Amino acid sequence: MLLYSSVVIALFILFLGFFTIVRDAKKTENRIFFGISALASIWALNYYLIDKFSSISTVKLSNGISYVLGALLMMSVLTFTYYFPIKRPLKSLLYYGLFIGIVAAISPTSLINGEVNGQKGAYEFVEGPLSILYVFATLIGIILIFVNLLKNRTGYTRTQIAQSNTLARGFIYSFVLGLFVSTVLPMIHKETELIDLAPFSVLILMVYTVMAITRHKLFDFRSVIIRAVSYLLVVAVVTTAYVSILFLVRRVIFPSSSVSVIQLLSNIAVGIMLVATYPTIKKYFDKITNKLFYRDVYDPQELIGRLNQTLVTNVNLEELLTKSALIIQEEMKTSFCTFYIRETSYFSDRIFGAHRKQPEFEELEELQNCASKIKNKVFSSEVDYQTENEKNLAKLLKKNETEVLARLTNTVEYEVKGIGYIFVGSKKSGAQYTNQDIKILEIIANELVIAIENVLRFEEIEQFNVTLQKKIDEATKELKQTNDK
Repeated sequence: MLLYSSVVIALFILFLGFFTIVRDAKKTENRIFFGISALASIWALNYYLIDKFSSISTVKLSNGISYVLGALLMMSVLTFTYYFPIKRPLKSLLYYGLFIGIVAAISPTSLINGEVNGQKGAYEFVEGPLSILYVFATLIGIILIFVNLLKNRTGYTRTQIAQSNTLARGFIYSFVLGLFVSTVLPMIHKETELIDLAPFSVLILMVYTVMAITRHKLFDFRSVIIRAVSYLLVVAVVTTAYVSILFLVRRVIFPSSSVSVIQLLSNIAVGIMLVATYPTIKKYFDKITNKLFYRDVYDPQELIGRLNQTLVTNVNLEELLTKSALIIQEEMKTSFCTFYIRETSYFSDRIFGAHRKQPEFEELEELQNCASKIKNKVFSSEVDYQTENEKNLAKLLKKNETEVLARLTNTVEYEVKGIGYIFVGSKKSGAQYTNQDIKILEIIANELVIAIENVLRFEEIEQFNVTLQKKIDEATKELKQTNDK
């Protein structure tokens, strides 16, 4: 019965982690909470299995793993309080992390883990000489957690105070229950089996943490639950398939061997870990291989997302286009990216982005005349063209060491110059621009046209107000001089 309870607790804790990560995997506190749930679920299963093994060496190993998981769990919970409900300076966390990291490293050894005596069903655990160091590290972690949740509340809103109180209550209930079940109860009745219910204390903390996040409408429950359940179903199906295949292969290769319940549970745990960690591992593996073998590879969605963030947070033309040029240059890995904005009522023509030489572009007027006659919004100088105008434009771009030109215009009608151009240099790898690159630059040009036009209108209004105020001041001054006479 207790075995099934431990499995249910572990799965439910893992579900709570999925519940948060599927909502927004980019938030640091959500990723930390998912890490806490993964550690807690593994710890819950390992805690039950510690004294169920028949080999003393296996029991000692499991006990050492429990110590390490406990230290990592304490560090994870403390880290969570540094990011939720508000981010704090991480200096003290770094010092504590170094300390508990050292403690965790020596936890599996006999210095902390100690020795195991006896036989299955009657094991006796003797703490190591430095086990007090482990207790000390745990107490410091608990104190820091309470300090973060109950004392340092400078700048908190009412919602954040309520979230902090909920977290604190959950931690107190979890700490009291865990202390009673794992320490006080065995002192009263040494033969009790209720010590196996200690993982319930972690479950209480996880539930209260989710309550702190969800009670204040930070999550859309319906969409999150649907996505979490869907993800768990996928994990369950794939894990079942993996474990079934492993079981069948084992039966074929070793037909006379039997599989114990503990071995089956460990296979399931490994399967869940493989399925849950595969997307993250693949993501980092793709990043590494892209840097090594596909240096031109970039994520179009990330590029467009960064640009959109820049467009909505900048109303100054120089800041807007300088940042946009840097984003294009970094993401697409180009030698340079420069914006040319034609003259307006109050400003002469301007250049933003990478500045390479003086003048920035040679024969600029002729280049604009040729560009206004092409029917495409994005033009590459490395393509073989048929018309004389396109050949001349390609020649002018190569003369200015530019490989791609994008027109900042709402239309591609004949001889419409628009508000300016994007000049993009060759790729650092030496490769040519692909059709996807051209399409991405066209999307970028379309989005930038609207943003630039809005900024230019704002500039005109601002300059008009300045000019109007200047004329009013001059007229006032003249009127005053006339009245003085």
